[in-house]
Amino acid sequence: MTAPAGSEYTCGACGGRFTRVSDDAKANEEAARDFGVADASTDPGMVIVCDDCYRAMKAWYEGDARSE
Repeated sequence: MTAPAGSEYTCGACGGRFTRVSDDAKANEEAARDFGVADASTDPGMVIVCDDCYRAMKAWYEGDARSE
């Protein structure tokens, strides 16, 4: 993830095109807080996703974490 707020991106989950509303620092904070990823910018398993896909992934992750 290396793009400023206001730039366009393709969601890594649904393929839709969107305009970024936050920068890498904010995305890294969310990834660390919500998924325990230390630095999403350098993690090859991370992709930029739209808000709808992010909410769906977070809900799945939180449900999966509760079932363990």
